[in-house]
Amino acid sequence: MPTIGYLSGAPRVSTRPAAESGGPRSHILGVLSGFKALGWRTETFIVGDSLPPRLVAHSEHMMRANRFNALAADVSRLALRYLYRQQAWKKLGRVDWVYERFATFQALGKVFQCRRAAWILETNGTYYPCVR
Repeated sequence: MPTIGYLSGAPRVSTRPAAESGGPRSHILGVLSGFKALGWRTETFIVGDSLPPRLVAHSEHMMRANRFNALAADVSRLALRYLYRQQAWKKLGRVDWVYERFATFQALGKVFQCRRAAWILETNGTYYPCVR
């Protein structure tokens, strides 16, 4: 049975029932269910699931409280992405494929791609590469 690793580096996105972001939660659970229905074994590394529930449940309010909170969150994401990449590799390093939900300032699948693993990057918007 093939194994797919699901990555989400967004700290505000969680699969917990009390997650503030219900849309992303439903989407992730649906994608995982789809892979399971196709006979894939799934492993996950979802940053929001590892954070304290209080932080994930009230993140929108904290981000909008003031500009400093939003800036601090962005700086944290930039600083922690390297740690999260290594944690993801440590947890999922033996999967057949990696499926990553795009998150700002993250790229957890990069470590898998550099080691020549199959990497699927899901984006929910239009992103244009820099062409010169």
